[in-house]
Amino acid sequence: MTHGLIRYSREDVLDFKNSNSQDFEIINYAILDEISRQAVNKSLTHKRTRRGCKAGRKHKRTVRVTKCINTPSKHQQRGKNVNALLPSLLYTNCRSLNEWKLSELAVLAELHHPQIICLTETWLTENKEQARQLVGYQNYFCHRKNRIGGGVGILVADNLPTSIISSHTTTTYSAIWTLTKIPKYDDIITGCIYHPPGCEIDETLDYISSALADICKKYPLAKFIIAGDFNHLPVEELFTILSTSTLEKTLSWT
Repeated sequence: MTHGLIRYSREDVLDFKNSNSQDFEIINYAILDEISRQAVNKSLTHKRTRRGCKAGRKHKRTVRVTKCINTPSKHQQRGKNVNALLPSLLYTNCRSLNEWKLSELAVLAELHHPQIICLTETWLTENKEQARQLVGYQNYFCHRKNRIGGGVGILVADNLPTSIISSHTTTTYSAIWTLTKIPKYDDIITGCIYHPPGCEIDETLDYISSALADICKKYPLAKFIIAGDFNHLPVEELFTILSTSTLEKTLSWT
């Protein structure tokens, strides 16, 4: 609700800031009225300040006073943006999800509120997986067996029902797929894939093709999100797989 236009000085604002009213969700309109009254009285005798006055110390500024409520919008709350075309997504190649990287990821999640987070090169093992759980998310990982490096993960906001469909890892690729059910919207299939540089290309392409074909048969109406680090995989061949007749009605990309 608009209170009106007033003119204030730096001293007026400091007086308001240092007043007894500390509740900024509901402005004390008695104080506003007092500032407005003082501003009007001062404006009657105020002479226009010449240009070049430093930092606006004497210059009066016109502002619109509104009721300020510091509450985040529903789109800023994690897992609440159910009307969007697809869930909000954060992807990163973390190159070892150690405790420091996990702290950085927690800060990014708090700032941007992604509903789904895809990770590649987690470098996790079965022993470290439980210690690398991001609070507020369902954590799904697929890591290499008896070998350091690689690994993928998908993290989904706690309030979105999610289950893992499949996961697979070889020396050529790592992949994980999840199914997320969003209320009043289609099911979301999320795939996170990592293809190390210098590895066999055809094996990874064949896996992506067969995995998508199997998933589309089980979930023909689902929408797809595919993220990852594909390194030297040929983009043209990858797009050919994504645009096959089996997938063209259920899959799109940008």
